[in-house]
Amino acid sequence: MKTHVLTSVLVTLCCVGNVAAQQSVTYSQSHGPLPTPFDASATLPLFDANLGTLTSVTITTDDWIETAATVTAVTPANGSASISGHFQLFSPHPALSGLVSPSYDLPTLFSDPTYSVFLADTSFELAPGEDAAFNGEETTSFSLDSSTHTQLLGLQQAGGGSFSLGCAAIGVITTNLISGNVNSAQTTEARCSYSVTYHYEPTAQVTAIPTLSQWTVVALGGLIALLGAGRRRQA
Repeated sequence: MKTHVLTSVLVTLCCVGNVAAQQSVTYSQSHGPLPTPFDASATLPLFDANLGTLTSVTITTDDWIETAATVTAVTPANGSASISGHFQLFSPHPALSGLVSPSYDLPTLFSDPTYSVFLADTSFELAPGEDAAFNGEETTSFSLDSSTHTQLLGLQQAGGGSFSLGCAAIGVITTNLISGNVNSAQTTEARCSYSVTYHYEPTAQVTAIPTLSQWTVVALGGLIALLGAGRRRQA
């Protein structure tokens, strides 16, 4: 019986403070392809602080945009044109304040997008009525990480919850004329996808060590069992 009691102690001690390896969970959303300009948003889960200690947060995007553009001369024209794609992330959550726009805003999407990508350019020398067509396609990505922006660790709440995250996209054509006058037109489609990944250390599962009173009960039980066995042998 003493051997059994000692074994129980050792098993209990080996299990105390057992900590699980770091884990992660990712939530994703995609919008499009859609004609631009467009904006769309979704509700994503906050990290449930009851699961453990949040160690890092990463937000990433995976985007695509394609534009076909035409420049048509109204008068003899000489110059160049370029097309670019502009994306905007937006969320009202305080943990994202200053990192993305608080809401969709077309003027800032033009002037101060979250990130942009160059698509194509062309030079032209056109007679009236002539046009120059060009197109471009590109994929791009963008990321935010709590190693640089610690405020992202605020994307958590005990018991869970949710926050809103959205994206917007637009294609822009820019003409630079040396002389003459032109009209320009473009058709653009885009897709934006984004995800948030939470890395965390799960709450340790600790096995309780029996108290002194509990060990006393175990010892008394063993003693009673030994006495009973002795009496049976004497009988």
